[in-house]
Amino acid sequence: MNSALPIEIETPTLNEYTFHLGNVQGTEPEAGMFAYNFKHWCFSTALNKKALATFKSLVNDILEYKLEQLLEDSEIWHLEGNWMDKLPHRFHALVVKNLQKAMNTDNWHMESDMFMEDALHDILNESFNLSADHEDHCGERNKWISVFKSIGYKEKEVFENETSPDELWWDLDFEMLSPNKKAVQKYCEFLLKAY
Repeated sequence: MNSALPIEIETPTLNEYTFHLGNVQGTEPEAGMFAYNFKHWCFSTALNKKALATFKSLVNDILEYKLEQLLEDSEIWHLEGNWMDKLPHRFHALVVKNLQKAMNTDNWHMESDMFMEDALHDILNESFNLSADHEDHCGERNKWISVFKSIGYKEKEVFENETSPDELWWDLDFEMLSPNKKAVQKYCEFLLKAY
């Protein structure tokens, strides 16, 4: 019997359309699900049970590996993207830690976080592209193929079709918007309080 309490983490709630202007609000009283939580993410909820288990294992392993890199040396290993590029490198590991929690727990205090969404996009695209280009990533490659085959791709199409990773995302607002200095400062303050 699992007697562990649900994870509840204080995070700012975001309004996607104003967050890039620096509007970070306090936490809401009710916990919600992060948009890319495995139980809410439109891509993962469309997968059959076996493919979902493979996808969760793949993504969690990729995030854990990226976190290890970031903790090893935040100057060499860092994330790129419209939002993550604005954060000092030393905060990137904290974003990935939050991302791991938000994706795997029902109790998260914000639905949208464009820093985390940008990080997830960068990390998964890197994994997908490395799996396509390098034979030493065959374990990841086979999992990607298995997941995409479950939604109708033929094996040879998975890495030939450059738009395949785009099926993962709800939208790409984090590519269209960019945080200003105030938003970055407030987000860094939040990350420091959370840890």
